[in-house]
Amino acid sequence: MSVRPALPWLFRLVALALLLPLPARAERLPSDDTHSAFRLRRSVTLPAPASSAAASGSSSVTFAAIALPPEVNRGGEPAFADLRLCRLAPGQPERRAGREDVAYLVEEQRDAVATAHYTGTLLDTRSEHHPFTDHNVWLVDFGRGAAYDRIDLDIPEREFARRIKLEIAEHKNGPFRLLQDDVGIFDKLWIRDSPHRIHHTHIQLDHLVRSRYLRITSDPVRYPPRVTVVGVTATRREAVPGSIWSRPAPFESLPSPEPAKRGRFAPTFFRYRLQLPPGLPIEHVTLRAADPAFARLVRVVEDRASESAAGSSADPVLLGEGVLFRVIGTPRKNRPLAPEIEVGGESLTLPLAKRPEHGVLYVEIDASQGPPLADLKISVSGVGARLLFPLLPGDRDFVLYYAAPTVRAPLYDLETLRSDVTRLEVTRAELGSEQQNPAYRVVPPLSFVRAAGAPVDVSLFRLQRPLQLTGDGKPDIYAANLAAEDLAALSPGLGDLRIVDPEDQQIPYVLDRSGSEARLLLTVTSSTTSGAERGRSAGLASLFLSYGSGSGSLALPYEAVDFEFAEAFFSRPARLLAIPPAGIGAVQPQGGERLLWSGTLSHKPDEGSSENGDGREAAPTSPHVLRVAFQLPSDLARVATLRLEIDNGDNPALTLRQASGLVTLPRLAAKLDGSTRYRMLFSAIAVDPPRYDIETLRRELFDYAAVRAGFGPVSANPQYRTRAADLLQDASSTRATMILWTVLVVAMLALIGLTLRLLRTPPEST
Repeated sequence: MSVRPALPWLFRLVALALLLPLPARAERLPSDDTHSAFRLRRSVTLPAPASSAAASGSSSVTFAAIALPPEVNRGGEPAFADLRLCRLAPGQPERRAGREDVAYLVEEQRDAVATAHYTGTLLDTRSEHHPFTDHNVWLVDFGRGAAYDRIDLDIPEREFARRIKLEIAEHKNGPFRLLQDDVGIFDKLWIRDSPHRIHHTHIQLDHLVRSRYLRITSDPVRYPPRVTVVGVTATRREAVPGSIWSRPAPFESLPSPEPAKRGRFAPTFFRYRLQLPPGLPIEHVTLRAADPAFARLVRVVEDRASESAAGSSADPVLLGEGVLFRVIGTPRKNRPLAPEIEVGGESLTLPLAKRPEHGVLYVEIDASQGPPLADLKISVSGVGARLLFPLLPGDRDFVLYYAAPTVRAPLYDLETLRSDVTRLEVTRAELGSEQQNPAYRVVPPLSFVRAAGAPVDVSLFRLQRPLQLTGDGKPDIYAANLAAEDLAALSPGLGDLRIVDPEDQQIPYVLDRSGSEARLLLTVTSSTTSGAERGRSAGLASLFLSYGSGSGSLALPYEAVDFEFAEAFFSRPARLLAIPPAGIGAVQPQGGERLLWSGTLSHKPDEGSSENGDGREAAPTSPHVLRVAFQLPSDLARVATLRLEIDNGDNPALTLRQASGLVTLPRLAAKLDGSTRYRMLFSAIAVDPPRYDIETLRRELFDYAAVRAGFGPVSANPQYRTRAADLLQDASSTRATMILWTVLVVAMLALIGLTLRLLRTPPEST
């Protein structure tokens, strides 16, 4: 076969490829090499007038601001931790150009979003009744200077639908001018037997309105339900340009899971995985659909990296939940006496109660009310942030570097002037498009530190727990918090903990005892006393508090206990005592108990914890939390059970709704290879604490932006071998085993004595 006819086409393709424009590569800047740890960059440019003003030689220090898009936040906690701003001053020598980092402040612009509320006073309420129709008129006074773009009506009734007309005026007697007409308000179930109730009693205006008086008139309807407006609130929300951001959220539709086996009414959801950069400070999720009418329960959940002791899988974190709906109404001119279903309104934005972290976000939409929403579109929004930095004469161009997960947040002296700087008038700088840093390179952290250490005798350790690494499979610094179950199994000095690789070589690590505070929900049991005891201790109540699953209680180094009582007012003498683990502590008059705290448990309704956020006094049934802090004795490192003794006197017993123990979970950091499987070994007898050279780098490891790691479930170490020291340790754990050992020792001593007596007895002569 000849290839000659194909040659002209080949030449044409080569020529066409040469003529096509090549993708533009980012120009290499002098500052790129000094910021090679940052993967991305953006140019920052000041407007020309500000530059000329700065060049005029003014001695006053001016500041500029950059509106930070949420995608820049890629450095973990705290937010915007991996930012560096570099000055590109003209006229500098090449060896110094672009090497000056500029101090800056990052301010969340929540204060730039102002919200004003005007609570109206109902001056007049009139009702006109007719045989088949009626309507109401409400006149509201907001006071002078009211400017608003949203009106909320407080209507206590259920199952209603009305059309209203809104009119505004500056004087009580008018003249009134029309604001909006044919506005629907309603409260009802979406369909019969539906679990979703849709409540729509607010009016969002398309422009800002200024007025003192508002008149609300309801349209006449046939056989109307009673509707009472008991309050009206007007709201204005203003934001500085750039302080609110909004982004479309691409998503991937996932197969719907099978309903949970909790009955035939268990809900199912259409699930959508949002394809967004991790760490966006999302506060609202908005849905758009082509369906003319719908009402669906919508949930936003996040899958986060698991650090729990339960295992590798963690329940998704619920960030927000609510019913979003759209109801299309019929215009009044077509149906003067329209039925309820033809009153329209919509609510398509779901506020989030919690901010997402760095997990995967899912939107779940109730599937029990019909097929998936048609032409579904999802968007997210939130409050933005800005970067403030000082200007020098001649400043014009800067570079903002980011996306460096191995970089910690900087500490600048400018931070001490935050309250003053954030109130200054600043020059707005323009932020360019995102570019790759040509000098970016991945440098393994602490490359001079060997990951593996000396071998260890793994047969000494009873328990093991696999490590779960969530990085990119490369060597990195990983950190994880120990669980309460780990603390209970470790020795008080935490010296019997090792991390080993598949070859049973130990991995050096550092341990920070002040890692993070954990709240453990304690099991509460009441004591049972005989009739004689109840007579001697009338009014004295004892509650036993412990943490653990099954019949065993974990011995933990508690630091405080939070008690949540149902009563709003009380003052009772109380004591908190510790019951040491079996075999620990001398017998005392309380039967081995140790006194941790003695005082008075009291709460009054006028205290801060007894008020709601609006200053109103809470109902008597609202919970009240009291914290009892203490320090364990030096000879008692762990506590298995706590006993709360309350002297009720002649008062009824307090109702303890919940008790939580506060424990500090140590934080562990080590250099690990993300492609290797590691396990943590712990709970060993007579093992000396490890000594690693990496301990001298403690500050560097904990200052490093470590990758989060988790732990798998606890299991028995299959390589563990029982030794005599372990048997003695087990013997001191239970009373029955101690008695058994005592009997064996006495029998052995008796046998030895009998043997010696036989040896000393001379043989009888024959």
